[in-house]
Amino acid sequence: MVAVIIFLMIKFQLSDGSSNLSDSDSNARAAHHPAQKPKANSGPAVAADDTDAVKFLRSQRLREFWDELFESLTDGDIGVEELGISDDGVSTEYVDPNSNYGGERVRENHLNISDEQIISMRNHYISFASKIEPLASRMPYWKNTRGVVMPGGGKYTRIALSSILLLRHVGCKLPIQVFIDNHSEYNPHICENTFARLGVECVVFQDLIGDTRIGTYQYKVLSIIFSPFQHVLFLDADAWPLADPAFLFDTEPYKSNGLITFPDFWVSTASPAFFNITGTPMNSPMERRSSESGILLYNKEIHADSLILASYFNFYGPGLYYKLLTQGTHGEGDKETYLHAALNLGKPFYDVKEQNSILGRHIRGNFQGSGMVQHDPNDDWKLQEHIRAKGEPKKTKDDKIVKAKPLFIHHNLWKIDLYDLGNDLSPIHDLNDQGKLSRMWGDQKELFGRIGYDAEEMMFRVLVSSKCRVTTPREECRRLWKYCQTIFKPATR
Repeated sequence: MVAVIIFLMIKFQLSDGSSNLSDSDSNARAAHHPAQKPKANSGPAVAADDTDAVKFLRSQRLREFWDELFESLTDGDIGVEELGISDDGVSTEYVDPNSNYGGERVRENHLNISDEQIISMRNHYISFASKIEPLASRMPYWKNTRGVVMPGGGKYTRIALSSILLLRHVGCKLPIQVFIDNHSEYNPHICENTFARLGVECVVFQDLIGDTRIGTYQYKVLSIIFSPFQHVLFLDADAWPLADPAFLFDTEPYKSNGLITFPDFWVSTASPAFFNITGTPMNSPMERRSSESGILLYNKEIHADSLILASYFNFYGPGLYYKLLTQGTHGEGDKETYLHAALNLGKPFYDVKEQNSILGRHIRGNFQGSGMVQHDPNDDWKLQEHIRAKGEPKKTKDDKIVKAKPLFIHHNLWKIDLYDLGNDLSPIHDLNDQGKLSRMWGDQKELFGRIGYDAEEMMFRVLVSSKCRVTTPREECRRLWKYCQTIFKPATR
């Protein structure tokens, strides 16, 4: 499979020609009270022949849906500009589920929010909620289709390229769409040449929403909504599977629930005010961990309505719902909006129970993280079914609890840009306390045993092979291959 990828990459020129992704907080907050909706861009096509995804994005039906959604999102004044933290915020001991926190955790409020602000936000929410069902019934998508949706733009298009090479290497043949915010972030060479050979389409939001100012996190839910696929595997630009994930669409828990979320490391820190505003039944913060949003699975036939509500939570996210759901703790952004939208509407979902694990190493006494491991929802569901049937976890012959199989890597702490891999600033050149090169993921023998192969080695060999078969400086490639030869045994996958 690596050979196929290398062949596809032969003509890939490493010419950047793109600017950095803009994720200005001021742009995000400007979405709270936009004066009017800018017209959609009817400028240059993204390729000589528009792809099916581009035609869908520019279709009259989707334009009418966006007009209606935007009008609903901006109808009325929410009445609150921004919420602030009232004290030192949620304590480190509270957030860490493995800490020696004393007593039972209950929902805590650490926001400056008055009764008047709660009432104003509640009234605005109730008004929008009345529009969810008619909007959901008109959400356009191609029935019975499946695909992968990823964000891109600027350097994130290059990061997505690394993930897509790995996704294709493990045998995934699902169509892929990379969503880019505007034409200034669009890289024609990657989109129209490299991605085209890999079965990937680039889609530019600007062609639909014009110059409407939307922040980085807010694009994620819109990319899921605007993708034509009914069944969506959303992957952040820095996430990829360890095996072909297509089977997930045909198995439980996806078939029954239509939404799968994955855990973060932390305890849920949503404020009681969020539940008061939205009318969501307030659960214990220990019922499930907070969720991350680098990997999501959605069936729009089941969850069109919760996606609409998630778009509302994200539209008014910066300064408001992001604060209500995380109160300034780790990973504040869109990550909690998807699960809570489903909870609010009483929709089915499955949150993976197997805890994510960290990838990283120690360099000069400091931990240098690379990313996290997420697990197979189907395997996790089977293990939960065993607990429900037997009253206890499934165990091995030597009485160890069986863990769900690893299925995804979210390389969120070291985002691998194929263009920069191996340059002078790359962390792979950092020496450990013994003055030697070391694995970026640390000692992961137990993990590789559960996966069935050395996934870190596979990652490096695929990416280095792809990079160094094209116009890359010889010295840079020499150092990359030296790293691989020093760290890894002969390739087995």
